[in-house]
Amino acid sequence: MTDPAAKNSSRSARSNGLERAVSDQTFAQFAEAILTGLHESLMSFEAPAKTGDSDAVHDMRVTSRRMRVALSNFATCLPRDYRKGIRAGLSTLADTLGRVRDLDVMLEEINRILPDQPASRRPTIEKLKGRVRTRRKFHFKRLIEYLASAEYRALKAQLKLIPVKIGEVVQEKNGEGAQSQKNSAA
Repeated sequence: MTDPAAKNSSRSARSNGLERAVSDQTFAQFAEAILTGLHESLMSFEAPAKTGDSDAVHDMRVTSRRMRVALSNFATCLPRDYRKGIRAGLSTLADTLGRVRDLDVMLEEINRILPDQPASRRPTIEKLKGRVRTRRKFHFKRLIEYLASAEYRALKAQLKLIPVKIGEVVQEKNGEGAQSQKNSAA
């Protein structure tokens, strides 16, 4: 059993570490670090996902979803149209990965329950397993096609621009702040 005091102490240490990390950076720098890290993570799963690695498909899907949440959380750091375009691309990616991942989960479950089934049920379950594998092959082919598409290449190019786009917003806001100070001084 976990000691509640130790649990609270651990939580406090984590939040203090986060507070220190945030206090040493501007909000925009923090946003850039989070979004860039998620982008790098997303790209690290691409090659293994293309080989059919179910864990990589899962991890890439989860990372794309985390990235969408981060985009919402750091909305003030990115231009609206740019952010909307990336969110749409990440949604398409997550949906495409999800079709494969859902079937991977189903296959894992079939494989888990199969040994405990009576011999009379096994042919039916094997038939189902074959159908699920066929569907997975179909959706995996669609995933590969998407990962080779111009749409996905455009998404990757847009993701690389995150630091530039955050910089543009910061520069624009700093310019507005300077202009407001000039106007109030006059």
